[in-house]
Parts: sequence; structure tokens; C-alpha cells
Amino acid sequence: MNPLKILFLHPNRPDYLSDSLFHGLRKVLGSGCVDIPRYDSLYAPLHPDLRKKLRGNGFTLYGLLDEITSLTSDRFFWEKDLGSYDLVVVSDIWDHYSLVEKILKLAPEIPIAFLDGSDFQRIFPWSIKESKRFLKVIRHARRSFYFKRERHGREERFSWNNSMDFFSQSLSGWGKIYPIAFSFPEEKINIQDPHHKTKILAKHIVDKDLAMKMGVQTSYVFEKEEDYYRDISSSRFGVTSKKAGWDCLRHYEIASQGCVLCFKDLHLKSQNGAPFGLDATNTVIYSDSSHLMARLNEMSDTEYQGLHSKSVEWIFNNTTKIRAREFLRTCGFERELTSLS
Repeated sequence: MNPLKILFLHPNRPDYLSDSLFHGLRKVLGSGCVDIPRYDSLYAPLHPDLRKKLRGNGFTLYGLLDEITSLTSDRFFWEKDLGSYDLVVVSDIWDHYSLVEKILKLAPEIPIAFLDGSDFQRIFPWSIKESKRFLKVIRHARRSFYFKRERHGREERFSWNNSMDFFSQSLSGWGKIYPIAFSFPEEKINIQDPHHKTKILAKHIVDKDLAMKMGVQTSYVFEKEEDYYRDISSSRFGVTSKKAGWDCLRHYEIASQGCVLCFKDLHLKSQNGAPFGLDATNTVIYSDSSHLMARLNEMSDTEYQGLHSKSVEWIFNNTTKIRAREFLRTCGFERELTSLS
């Protein structure tokens, strides 16, 4: 069996879904995952000027991968080698869909996986004119997969919006949407003995009401990643919430340090959308900040140990390597995965 080979097209700008999935695919496939262009922010060492352009001070996902010099030749004139790939990943469908036209002209048989990591629920494309163009292109694809992160409606099929059923029907059997979520590099997981934790709450509190009561700001409070994670690992709980979308890297960062999530209004999130697997067994779900603090202060060690244990289980089920393997299975590469370590 030939080694699995994937072409990963991306716009070379911060995108936690694309960034984390590529990290996992590279860890699983090594040089079998070729990034076009070079994924500058993910390679070590991370230049300080580049870090300044990254969200969240470039913590967690960036500057982790070793350079693979042999990929230089793969990147050069990559169109010539399209036939050698088993799958093309279009990591930002909103930016790169026109490139799909070119790919399908050059290699019409190649399977394509689209990533949609946007914070809104709307499915690409954004207009009737663009939808006709996209449909014309995608019907030529032998196999295609659409992965959507923020998906909280009831629809199980690809659709422009809730009222445009004709769009789903026109795609026939192609149109299934597959769920996907952010993920976390396992090398950054650091689970400490919960008995050694010295604080109730981590400093970065994104809930404005709770932050006001605690006398802290909701903005980033750490310039160095090691200080950020040291604060989380020494805390029993970390506060998180929906931001532009429900999925947020902060959820994973908190859990990665053996810190139990306090997730504001998590009960309002649909089960269809990321993050997946967070519930009352591993998360403190709250709406009122006063009630939250009362519960945290009164929580027994037994209850905390139970939450902590399930939280640790959750983060290990959401590493970048786990997510990459899930992604590859969905794309039909179960047999190829069995040959990988």
C-alpha cells in the first residue's frame, strides 16, 4: 500500500481550525501532508515579528513543527504533481473556492475536502450567483466533503440558508455536512495533581460580569505563554464562554492544564455544533456569575475530582492527532490509517 499523501491548501493567515487540523495531519502523516504555501506560523522557530500578527499572542498552536526540507520541491510547481495526491484539503472555502476550478480541470478525479471554519452558521456560497458557479464546479468532483465548525441548525444537508431547500436538492447526494471542531496539540497537555492547585479561578476571565465582580479585565493578561499556562495549571477552574462562535481555543487551553471549565450558557448551544463532548459531567455550566462563585466555593472534593477526571478525558479525546484521524476516516481512509503509527 502506497503512503497516504495529502495536499493542504491554505491562505497562510491565522485560522484555528485550519491550523490545528494541519498540525494533526502533519503529526500523523509526516511529509505525506504537503502545505501550499509553506505554513509559516506553524514552524519552529517562530519569529517575533510573525508572532505579533497572530491572535492570542501566538500561544498554543504556533511554532511547533519541525521543518521538512524535502517539501520544498513538492511546493514548487505543485500543480504538476496533483495526480500523486490522494486528497486535496481546501482549508478556507470562503477564500479558495475559485482554486477548486483549476484543480478539477487539472485532476478531475481527485477527492476534495472543504473546511469552513467561519464563526457564522451560513454555509458557502453567499449569493445565488456564487452558488451557481460553485455548484457547476463541485458537480465535476468525484468525491467531496464539506466540514463545518459552527453548525447549530437542524439541517443535515448542505444548504445556503434555511429557506433555500432547492440548493440542497440540486446537490443530490453530495451535500452532507460533516462536523469538525478545533483541537489541541498533545505536547502542550500538562495535567497536574488537582490537590496541588492553589487558586480557584484562572486570571483570564472572559465573562464581563464576573470579571467586573472580581476586579479584573477581560482582555489578555499574559505576554508569555509559559505564564499563561502556569496560571491555568495552578487553578481549579477556568472561565470560558461563547465568543463570535461557540468553539474557541480557550476551552481546550483550559482543559489541557487539568483545569475544569466554567462555561457560561453552554446549555444554549446546539448539539450539532462544536465544541463537542462538553456537558455537566466535565464542565460547570452557569448563567449567573454570583451563583457560579457560590457553587465553586461550596463544591466538595469528590465532585471536583469527578469533573476533573472527565475533563482530562475530554482533552485527550480532542488532540490534533485524534482530530486528524477522525478527519481522514470521514474522508474514506480508514484502511490507510491502520498502517500508520
